[in-house]
Parts: sequence; structure tokens; C-alpha cells
Amino acid sequence: MRTADVLAETASSPDLFAQLAPESSLSPDALEATPYEATSTAASTLRRQADFMELLVKKMSLGSDAVKDVGNLYCAALPAWIAAGLEEAARRELSLEGAPMVAVGYGSGDAAEALPIHAVAGWQRAAARIGFAEALAGAIDLSQAQYEAMHDRRDAADIDYPPRNEFAIHRVGKKYDRGFQDLGVEYYEYVS
Repeated sequence: MRTADVLAETASSPDLFAQLAPESSLSPDALEATPYEATSTAASTLRRQADFMELLVKKMSLGSDAVKDVGNLYCAALPAWIAAGLEEAARRELSLEGAPMVAVGYGSGDAAEALPIHAVAGWQRAAARIGFAEALAGAIDLSQAQYEAMHDRRDAADIDYPPRNEFAIHRVGKKYDRGFQDLGVEYYEYVS
């Protein structure tokens, strides 16, 4: 791997869709499996370096232990991690006020957002009220079979959890016609 190869890939814009389009004349064997091979090799090498791992832990570890317990939250993942990170920083009495930070969120597709952020005066008081760990109290560890059943909207065996003092799904919409569509929409109610 040469630096020039990585830089050349950074400046390139391969049309990956065109390779897959039905009118493409490329044979399946000719498709580029890794259009950024030098960059992937450089990233792989970097991830094995002790200095890089130390930097990663230093810069990206706040809240990481707490968010390991929540699974994939999709669009809520970034705000959840920010909440968990700020709560941990307050608990550890870290000085973040005015420090430059970056919140990076990415999806399973090709999009990502990098948002420059900084903690303002009084952030510790707000962070101390988040209650991330308390929100997870009473969580139920699911077996694979229970998870799959719930994912497929079937009854999950052996789960005894009556909702109390929280929002719960009341019903899921089933209508799909010209005048109104709510197919798959979850309607919530507060159960006291």
C-alpha cells in the first residue's frame, strides 16, 4: 500500500451503480469487489496500531459501555450515545465545557453526518438528570427465539412483562386505502 494509491482513491468517484446496471457489459468476474482497496488496507493497518487504539479509547469511549446494552436504536443511536457520554462525563467530573467535539452518526447505507458540538456552561447539571442507566432498569434480556418472534410481530414465549407507568404500543395500524393509510404505524398509550 502506497500513500499515493490512497490519495488517488480519495480523489476518485467510481460509478459502482453502473457496474451493476442491467445494461452493463461487465461480467460478474470483472466487477470491482473493493473499489477502495488501498484505503481499506490502510484502515485495517491503522486499526491494529496500539497508538491508534489508544487515541480511539481516549476520544470515543465516553458512554460506550452504557450504549452496549441498548442494541440498534437506528435514528436514536446518536442522541442515545451523546446522552450516555455526557452522563458518564458528569459522573467522572470531566471538564468538557467549551471543548471541541464531533458527533458522528452513520447508517447502513452510504450516508453519514458529522456534527461539530461543544458542551456549554452548566452541562453537568443537565447531564446529571439524564438517567440513562435508570431508563434501562428492568430491561429484559431476550433469547434469540424471543427476539425473532417480536421482530416478526408474533407473541414471544415466556415474557411476563405487564407495562406500568410507561408508554406501550396500543395497536398497530392495518388500514391501506385511498382515503387513509396507517399500515404498520404504531399507536402508543400511556399505561399507569
